[in-house]
Amino acid sequence: MTAARQAALGLLLRCFLVSFMVGFLAAMLACSKTQFEREHDAAVNDNPWGVELQIKTAGDTRKFHRGDTLRFQEFYTAKSARMWQLEVLEASNAADIANLAYLSDGSATRKLSYAAENASCCKWRYVTLNTDPVRLPYRFDGDPDGWFRSVRLPEQPGKYQLYVETHRLLMRKGDGLDPATHTGYPLISNDVLTIEILP
Repeated sequence: MTAARQAALGLLLRCFLVSFMVGFLAAMLACSKTQFEREHDAAVNDNPWGVELQIKTAGDTRKFHRGDTLRFQEFYTAKSARMWQLEVLEASNAADIANLAYLSDGSATRKLSYAAENASCCKWRYVTLNTDPVRLPYRFDGDPDGWFRSVRLPEQPGKYQLYVETHRLLMRKGDGLDPATHTGYPLISNDVLTIEILP
């Protein structure tokens, strides 16, 4: 065997080993995810194209006491300017009532509504999405808690994971609005928050 063939064979073998290791590591990373994270990833894959929803806790807090309220904000962006619009009022309208938080303790997942409280019905306001994040709650009315959405946490100590689903998203021409429920496309937050409830 010539030196050139030996070098080519060695290069081919190294490429094969690198490809095998990359595939193996990818499989190991996929297996290291929890069932909740895999369900979240599958739901995110069904999100409308080019729109992202990130959630952020107040003060980036990740540790809570039993029965605390988790306060968070939602940040919406779109890759394509003027393609998508978002319903932004906290008015207990159909889109707000449809808000859900998915909370898992590692063995079971519960769905929690986080609609606004003490608000009037059937008001709407739409803003166009682009690469600049639109924050919900959208406006501040003097109440410091008005900056945040909230979910009541369980009494049981332990580690939990959470993501949210909203129905505020429409195409700019109005496509995607369900006439029966007056809600838009379901949108799953791209991130999963890991939190801990202390004893």
